[in-house]
Amino acid sequence: MDRGLVRGATLVLPDRIGLHLEGPFIAEEFRGAQATELIWDGARDGSAQFLANLLREFPGLLKILTFAPERPDGRDLAEVCLEHGVIPSAGHTAADLAQMELAVQWGVRHITHAFNAMPATHHRNPGICYNNASII
Repeated sequence: MDRGLVRGATLVLPDRIGLHLEGPFIAEEFRGAQATELIWDGARDGSAQFLANLLREFPGLLKILTFAPERPDGRDLAEVCLEHGVIPSAGHTAADLAQMELAVQWGVRHITHAFNAMPATHHRNPGICYNNASII
């Protein structure tokens, strides 16, 4: 597996409690301060396999993955998270209520920084937090 910036380095985290990874599987329009060029293109295959490889390479390190559930790979990412004991979290997302309801069916039970890095709540498009307050 290509470790990119950590190639050749030794990862030593004896007292780690785990990481919360926000990205790279997010909606570009709600990326916040994240670099556009580092967002995984939703049309590109292999994201779930990349995540599964990462989780096997560093078992127990990742605790929460924030991703945009409306992405074509959203369900696959949620499934990989659950298979590896990682909490799948919706965030940095353009998802609407119907897409979030699907994500809940896949096992998504967490929203990262609710009402931020997502569309504003509107009475005709309530967004992902409406009717999902119990999972926040």
